[in-house]
Amino acid sequence: EPLADAIVNATCDRLRPVILTSATTIGGLTPLLFEKSLQAQFLIPIAVTIVFGLGCAAVLVLSVIPALMAVQEDLRKLLGHPAEMTASGSGT
Repeated sequence: EPLADAIVNATCDRLRPVILTSATTIGGLTPLLFEKSLQAQFLIPIAVTIVFGLGCAAVLVLSVIPALMAVQEDLRKLLGHPAEMTASGSGT
C-alpha cells in the first residue's frame, strides 16, 4: 500500500492501545494528585510528571510521529532519492 495510507492505517491501529494505556495510568494516578497526607506529598511531584509526560507522549505518538514520517517521505522525493523501503517492509 502507499506510504500515506500505511501511515494513516498504522495511526488508526495504534489509537485504541495508546489511549487506553494512557487513560488507565492517568486515571490511576489522579487520586494521588489530590491526596493531602504527608506521605503523599513526596509522591505528588512524581505523579504529576508521569501524568503530563504520558499525556504529551500520547499526543506525540498519535500525531507528530506520523507527520514526521510523511515529511521524511516528502523530503526523500524532493531530493530525488529512491525509496529505500516500502510500507510493507520489503526493499525495492
